[in-house]
Amino acid sequence: KLTLVKAETGLFEKNYDIIFTSGTKIEFNSGGQWTEISCKGSAVPAALIPAAIAKYVKENYANTKILGIEKDSNRFDVKLSNNLELEFDKKFNWKEIDCEHSTLYQEVPNVLVPPAIKNYVTSNYSQNRIVKISQDRDGWSVDLDNKIEIEFDKTFKVREIDLG
Repeated sequence: KLTLVKAETGLFEKNYDIIFTSGTKIEFNSGGQWTEISCKGSAVPAALIPAAIAKYVKENYANTKILGIEKDSNRFDVKLSNNLELEFDKKFNWKEIDCEHSTLYQEVPNVLVPPAIKNYVTSNYSQNRIVKISQDRDGWSVDLDNKIEIEFDKTFKVREIDLG
């Protein structure tokens, strides 16, 4: 059952929000394509999740549900039931894993951290954990649980350290 259907007119486009009595919200763009799905306590319907993202979540976070997914022309943002947040590019490669608000993961799983970055953090910040990791065309960035952010180039050389 529907609770609310709302049209929002912006400067360049029109969006539509549909809210169901279950609390699920789906936002559509003017072309009728969904741009955001947010479910309150239940999983996003499997048919709406790109297969590559569903497979990645099943293989790496088996006991979680996808509660929300947002997409634009360049990326997908995914929120899991344990508050872990994932970002994928349009080819479904992960770009960011954020554990800062997760109830289950206190750090990014080691298998997802390149060995050179893990070695650097272990050698220089042995008391700290990596709670967020991202990659882009210039290299890598990690956030530690003490608010330090470290940027690495593509060859894993430290480019910058922000002490928070």
